[in-house]
Amino acid sequence: MSSRLFILTNDPVPYGTANANYIRNFSKAVAYEGWKVIVIGMSLAEGKPDLYRGYDSNDTYGIEYWNINDSKIGKKKYLKAYLGIGEKYSKYLKTKFKISKEDYILVYSDEVGTDMAALNIREVPSLNKAYCEVEWLQRNREKYKYIDIRHMLWDFGFKYRAKMFKKAIPISKNLELFCIRNHCKTLIVPALIDANIDNTPSVTDDGLVHFIYPGSATNKDSFDCMVTAFANLNPDELKKIRFHLTGKMTKEVLYTVVNNRSYVDAIENNLVFHGWLGYEELLDLYADADYLLLARANKTVTISNFPSKVPEMMNYGIVPVCSKVGDYTDSYLLDGYDSIHFKDDIVEECLAAIRKAIEMKESKRLLEMKFAARKTAVEKFDYRKWGKRIISFFEEQG
Repeated sequence: MSSRLFILTNDPVPYGTANANYIRNFSKAVAYEGWKVIVIGMSLAEGKPDLYRGYDSNDTYGIEYWNINDSKIGKKKYLKAYLGIGEKYSKYLKTKFKISKEDYILVYSDEVGTDMAALNIREVPSLNKAYCEVEWLQRNREKYKYIDIRHMLWDFGFKYRAKMFKKAIPISKNLELFCIRNHCKTLIVPALIDANIDNTPSVTDDGLVHFIYPGSATNKDSFDCMVTAFANLNPDELKKIRFHLTGKMTKEVLYTVVNNRSYVDAIENNLVFHGWLGYEELLDLYADADYLLLARANKTVTISNFPSKVPEMMNYGIVPVCSKVGDYTDSYLLDGYDSIHFKDDIVEECLAAIRKAIEMKESKRLLEMKFAARKTAVEKFDYRKWGKRIISFFEEQG
């Protein structure tokens, strides 16, 4: 009988959030090496039983996805999930899945109740348990001048896990240092991708340079820097630029995250708002895109995080033009080979990087970089490269 890994999360599985995407590829990495993986998440679904099955139509490894029929949306429900939802995880682990000392547990959760559920499963030795950490959030001092209950709860859980678990799987070196200071054994696992796709990088010959930012604007990313840099291009350069935005991104959203609204208006003709795209439409967009543009300030939140959009875009041969902030530029990407780096969210630095990207396409150098980006994605972020390391980490008892 193969070893079993139980992954406990308070996100819906197998799809629904960025967390779910990380968990799904992590699960594939372990299942690829022969372990049985059972993921228990949480998602409210009318008409479903208290524990119901979720399905991944692309799964070829027999990974089981289950959801506890509940929600953490809203203050009361969040507090309930934070403190009490762990009882349901404990119940199903013991009754439905008959968890034993041969099994392993990974917790991917901000809610202390779920952490406690894993820690209190006496059938599983403590060295067979680990937790995953992907954020180091900071209190929003502008929005909450005096007290931020939600952040206080998050911060308590963040410190609680480090003290109570003996093993941790952080997503970055900065988080790893925090875990080590709390005497946790660690294994860094970045955002992973499935590199087994039909994709040959190519370059459009339409005379335009296509930048992309996929998904919704997050407070980790510096849109003010990106938009201001575009607005500072000269008229001839602007004629060559298209900036593609997907998901919830609209002109109105940009107005809220850019300090000078006139800069948004100045590049209005260069912006392409795609909204939510179907899978095939998204692939068509990726095929035309040249560069991912990602500006970030250098601060605790950003150096601790690992944006999944970086390996996801590189998988399709899209070259990151990104701030040298965090592990992806420090440990995985090489400036001038598979990506273009610039300092922090400094407008002048971002502008110089954009101009370098324009020159790369005009000099025909871009195609080489697109192939290099794809190669890096395959060699460093494909989940098949990580399964053995993850299993060895769980099995280590010393």
